[in-house]
Formats: sequence, structure tokens, C-alpha cells
Amino acid sequence: MPVSSGKISNSILWLCMMVTVGVFAVFYFSGSVNSGSEVVEPKQTSVLLHWVSLIFLFSIAVLFFFSFYRFYRKMKDNPRDAWRSLIIFLSLIVIWVIFYFLGDDTPVNIPGYDGKENIPVWLKLADMWLYSIYFLVGITALSVFAGIIWSYIKKIK
Repeated sequence: MPVSSGKISNSILWLCMMVTVGVFAVFYFSGSVNSGSEVVEPKQTSVLLHWVSLIFLFSIAVLFFFSFYRFYRKMKDNPRDAWRSLIIFLSLIVIWVIFYFLGDDTPVNIPGYDGKENIPVWLKLADMWLYSIYFLVGITALSVFAGIIWSYIKKIK
């Protein structure tokens, strides 16, 4: 009997949520490092950062894979609709490029930080993701309000 894709994605979701809860528990309850500064640093910060990075990279990989897979599948049946879905994906990439160039590359003064990531490329990438989050949350909020107003207008007619 074939397994449905819904069962697979649901299982992966629950597995990721359980691992995330475990990582957060380790992060919050493992104590902190006494670095001699005023800033308290949990011992397992790197575990949390690696897990978040892994989930993020996995999500981006799945986004790319399914975007191209959907394009390939739709190209056989309805090429016009396939190009429309690819244009939506490409517009997301254009937004990322625009937000990357809008990002600030001024090094941040972080007390007690001696890492190598306080360079323009990483700073611009961080700004790009933050601007993307702000933009998508704004679009989502506008969509919700537009939907509410649209349904209200339809009821009046």
C-alpha cells in the first residue's frame, strides 16, 4: 500500500518539532558559561545555532526542489501556468537580491565577540533575511485585511 505524501510530511514535521523542543530544552537548561563579562551566554548556544541553520537550509533546499519539480510537471500539461509559477519563484529571488543590496555592511560592535562573521557579506545577508521577514509578514497582514474587507463587501452586495 503506497504511503501518502501527507503522512510523510506530517511525520517529518512532528520529528522536527520534537528535535526542536529537545534542542531548546538543552539550550535553556544546560547552564551558562562564565565569560567574565556582563553578557550571559548559554553553554549550548552552538547547538541551537546549528539546528536553526540546518532547518533553514533544509527549508530553502525543499523550496528550490519543489519549485522546479512543479515547473517540470506543469510544463507537460499547461506551459503557460508553469511559467507563471516560475515567475513567482523568480520574483522571490529578485526580492532577495534587492534586499541584499539594501542591507548595511557596517561592522557591528559586539562586546566580547571575536568571531569572523562580522564582515560585510554576512551582515548584508542577515539584513536581507530580516527585510524578507518584514516584507512577508507585511504582505501576509495586508492579505488578511484585504480578505476581511473583501468578504465584508461581498456580504453587503
